[in-house]
Amino acid sequence: MFWFFAALIATLARTGTHIVNKRILQKARSVTLVTATTFFICLVYLPVFIYSVVKEPVITAYPLAFVGVAASALLNAVAIVMLMQGLKFGDMSIAVPLRNLVPLFALIWAVAFLHETVTPLVVIATFLIVLGAMLLHIKKGFKLALRRKASLFALSAAVLYSFALIADKFVLNHIKPVNYTFLVYLTTLVFLLLFNVIIRNLKNVQAILRNNWKPIVLVAVLANLGSFFTFTAISLTDVTKIAPVLRMEVLFSVVAGGLFFKEKNMLFKILGAGLLIAGILMIVL
Repeated sequence: MFWFFAALIATLARTGTHIVNKRILQKARSVTLVTATTFFICLVYLPVFIYSVVKEPVITAYPLAFVGVAASALLNAVAIVMLMQGLKFGDMSIAVPLRNLVPLFALIWAVAFLHETVTPLVVIATFLIVLGAMLLHIKKGFKLALRRKASLFALSAAVLYSFALIADKFVLNHIKPVNYTFLVYLTTLVFLLLFNVIIRNLKNVQAILRNNWKPIVLVAVLANLGSFFTFTAISLTDVTKIAPVLRMEVLFSVVAGGLFFKEKNMLFKILGAGLLIAGILMIVL
């Protein structure tokens, strides 16, 4: 059951990053904030990585694992920008819960690429989680607002995150979570910096680092904590189990959206969160 407690810590930490990011996004572009945050994430985690490598110099004996690191980094880099755009244009309790569609996609990819065995209980639980996500996505009554920018960005992020999860599982068979956390963020930072060079946005990244470094450092600490425990959980169980359980994040996001941002339509969102939690309990218990 340690994988479940690791997932719980991860989701709490990741919800914290969404709260702080939502506030900063009121005055910054998504790609600018993501790049600045990823820079500090690498900076904060660097001592941990150095200590780990000094203690055990061989990171992996399987060179192909580094290809998986690059794939996950690229997918996560694009996905996090998409998610930030969702947060910028819509409610936190809509943009973040839409990531709960990740289990549906991950279920398919895990069977197709990782050849994991899926029980009927896991399938039912996954669909409960997806149904909960759809309820969370209701704008008014039973009319789904799938055409909104926030919705499309968050949905695209869910697809990309599901593929990244498969890459994570592959790499974590060959690289320890403590090392993988830094490697994937470092590679993600490289991709983000290249993208900022292409769109000529590096000056804005430097500006936000100067003007908002305190909250960004907080995000970096929470993100490192969340990622380490996420990768630990992934390394300990099947993707078809961990993908739905990691969606505990939605419950915390719904509560945070109501408490910190006074978001509306909370009844549907709480009902959706209840279905998500029911699905998660089916898997864990």
